[in-house]
Amino acid sequence: MAGYDLFMKTEDAGATWTPMTVGTDVYLYNNLSFYDENIGFVSAQLNDAPFFAIYLTTDGGDTWTAATDVMDAGGINVGYADQTTLYSVGADERIAKATDGGNTWTQIYSGVIQNYFLSLHFKDADNGVIAGEDGLLKTTHDGGSTWSDFATGYHHFYALAYKGDQLMAGGTDTDIYFSEDNGANWNQIFVGNGQNQLYEIAFFENGSGLICGSGGVMLKFDDVFLGTNDHQLIDESLIGFYNEHTQNFEIRASKGKLDTVQLFNLNGQLLGTYENENELCQIKAAHLANGLYIVHVLSEGRTSSLKVLKR
Repeated sequence: MAGYDLFMKTEDAGATWTPMTVGTDVYLYNNLSFYDENIGFVSAQLNDAPFFAIYLTTDGGDTWTAATDVMDAGGINVGYADQTTLYSVGADERIAKATDGGNTWTQIYSGVIQNYFLSLHFKDADNGVIAGEDGLLKTTHDGGSTWSDFATGYHHFYALAYKGDQLMAGGTDTDIYFSEDNGANWNQIFVGNGQNQLYEIAFFENGSGLICGSGGVMLKFDDVFLGTNDHQLIDESLIGFYNEHTQNFEIRASKGKLDTVQLFNLNGQLLGTYENENELCQIKAAHLANGLYIVHVLSEGRTSSLKVLKR
C-alpha cells in the first residue's frame, strides 16, 4: 500500500501492516505494481531534483533499489508488459520503454507539449493501449514503433483493459468504450451518469469483473471479453447477431433447440427472459441503445454465453 509519504506492507492478508522506507525525499508514491509475488516496482514523486524516481524489488518488497536511469520515463503511469518490459507515460505526451525490468528507460514517443498521457495497459511486449487527454486512445502492435489513434474529443480514460483482440476503456462520466478488433474501431457500450470518473478494471476467474470509479461507483460486467484464447465461453453451435432490417437480435442454434434465452446489458442488468420452442430466438432491440449486450442461453440442458453488438 502506497500514497502520500506512506508505504506499508502486509503479510497476513491485510490484518496487520508494517511501515517501510523505500526511498528518500519522497512526498508521494504514485504507482505500485507487481509482476509476480517477488518482482515489482513503485514510482515516486520527490521534493527536489530529479523530482521522480522508480524503485525496484525482486524479493517481494523486503528490499528496494533505485533505478539508475529514469530521466526519460514518464512520471504519470508505469506498467508491466512482461517480466522485463515496462512502459511509462507522462507529460508532453511522452511514452518510454524499459527492457531490463525498469532500471533504464528510452523515450520512444513524444507528442503535444503540455498535454498528458494518463494511463496504459499492455497485454504483452508488443500490444498495448495508452490513454491521453480529450478521449485519445493510442494502440500499438509492434512494441511502440507505430501507433493508431482514436479520440472521442472529450473523455479522460484511466480504466483500461486488453485481452485477446478486445480492449475496454472507461473514464469521464462513467462512459465505457469497447473495441473488438485490436483498437481499429471503438464503440461506446455504456452511457454513464455524467458525474463520476472510472479509474480501474478488475477481473475475476470466471471472466466477470468490476470497473471502479469516484463517488463509490462500481459497475459489474459479465463475460465482456469472450472468444479469446484464454477465456473461450462461446458454444460453437450458437450464432448471435443484430439484424438491422428487422431490428432484432437473432440467436440461432445450428443443432438442437433454444429453451431459454436471457439478455443482459454490461451493467449486469437483466433486460428480458425469452422462452423458446425451436432453434431460433428473435429479441426485439429497436428500443435498445447501440452497444454490446450479453446473451445467456439454456439449450437442452447446456448453458452457453455469447455477445451481440447493436450498431
